[in-house]
Amino acid sequence: MKKYLSVILVLFLFACGKDPTYHTPGNSTPRETNQYHKRYKNVIFMIGDGMGLTQVSGASFVNGNFLNIERCKYIGLIKTQAANHYITGSAASSTAFATGIKTNIDYIAMDPEGNPVVTIVELLEDKGLSTGLITTSYFSDATIAAFFAHNINRANREEIALDLMDLDVDFVAGGGRNHFDNRTDGLNLIDTMIANGYDIYNNIDSTEITETTEKVAVFIAEFRPPSIQDGRGDFLPDATLKALELLSNNENGFFMMVEGAQIDWAMAESDNDKYLEEMWDFDRAVKVALDFADEDQQTLVVITGDHEAGGLSFPDGSLTHGTIEMAYSTDYHTGCMVPVFAYGPCAVDFTGIYENNEVFFKFKAFFNLK
Repeated sequence: MKKYLSVILVLFLFACGKDPTYHTPGNSTPRETNQYHKRYKNVIFMIGDGMGLTQVSGASFVNGNFLNIERCKYIGLIKTQAANHYITGSAASSTAFATGIKTNIDYIAMDPEGNPVVTIVELLEDKGLSTGLITTSYFSDATIAAFFAHNINRANREEIALDLMDLDVDFVAGGGRNHFDNRTDGLNLIDTMIANGYDIYNNIDSTEITETTEKVAVFIAEFRPPSIQDGRGDFLPDATLKALELLSNNENGFFMMVEGAQIDWAMAESDNDKYLEEMWDFDRAVKVALDFADEDQQTLVVITGDHEAGGLSFPDGSLTHGTIEMAYSTDYHTGCMVPVFAYGPCAVDFTGIYENNEVFFKFKAFFNLK
């Protein structure tokens, strides 16, 4: 009798849209093998910090109902929860992307027990690929740090900056130079980078950065970089283009992460104008990436957010004037799933609904890494 009751219960759950195998959010491994007959070369991974579906929707509508992101035909949804909290932070979420491990809030490329875990950048450098990291935040901030550093506290910015010295990232660009050359421990990491073969610049438009430059570090601000409204200019799309020119010289391929960090900051400030400007700036960098992929035919572009921020909604809008009314439910993040857009070879593998740490395994499959 109990056996029949169990069968009836399972059927009832399916009929009600409930999966009887439901489990609490946690680390998830790929549900498919993803063995490719051909190895493609490059990945451009683009993270709009705080960018959920509403952020994309609003920026598109006010921009004449189009963003370059919409060129992507393969779209999925990712679950963002951290290992120890329903509402994630950038450190935990980016760690999931970079390492395949869901971890605790504020942990940088460490598992929930505090052990360092290897990142996709470290894996690919060992395989001879080039790597690049770009952000509109300071370079030791959480999202970008998870790809090169290991720390149990995202606030340990000087320690995070020091971890970069152990890697051979070919192109780095962002703010926060003070964590490198104005440190409390007296170390000058800029000198160390120069000794390690880096050319250091303060402006992405420097004419000295050419296709033959081997290793580049661009620090656009001593502390936090300015917003678009405060004069940052075209740094993000220009840095994306410049990095592609350099990284594509490697016949083995490359991996590049590009972060539009200040979308999240606009959400925290409930600043409508700043949100739109930062979204459009990020989308201009997306255009650079997609155009490169079109020409190259060997490059996968993946675009997503680490989490939604602001609880943004649009209570009303004007079809006539192309305007929207915006409302915020929080000055922090929310637990909503966020969209992931994919373009190029193997883009179909990023469709569906899955945990954020599966992105790492999809990248490994793309590069045929064991």
